[in-house]
Amino acid sequence: MCDQPPTPTIPLPAPSGAAPATARGRALVADDDRESLAWMCETLRATGFAVVPVYSGAELARAIVDEGPFDLIVTDIRMPWAEGTAVVRAARASQLRTPALFVSGGAGPELAAVVESLGNARLLQKPVGVTALRAAALDLLKPWVA
Repeated sequence: MCDQPPTPTIPLPAPSGAAPATARGRALVADDDRESLAWMCETLRATGFAVVPVYSGAELARAIVDEGPFDLIVTDIRMPWAEGTAVVRAARASQLRTPALFVSGGAGPELAAVVESLGNARLLQKPVGVTALRAAALDLLKPWVA
């Protein structure tokens, strides 16, 4: 659970255990910006994913361990407690190869290289559009579904 209540204008369900599987699978979505998190969750749900939202790097790590496996991880990079790249790097060290989609407002060549080094990952720069988010998520899943 998160320390702050959700913004009243953006309804967002709190993480409540495992989300049911859907046609696309389960997606773990992390962002400390509630508007971005709500938008990404809505977009992925409309694309056919069951979504588990979390609000920090610490919650991202906890959900991977306690609520996995997931078919897709979508995460902001700069969040409280741990960056998304650090959490996914630790998961990769534990042999977790779940496709990871990173979104960041500060994308640059160094960050792109970090994401590429994680394998089975992609970087999108904020602001991200609906089409770009859907296309990147589905493209990352292709090797897993084929």
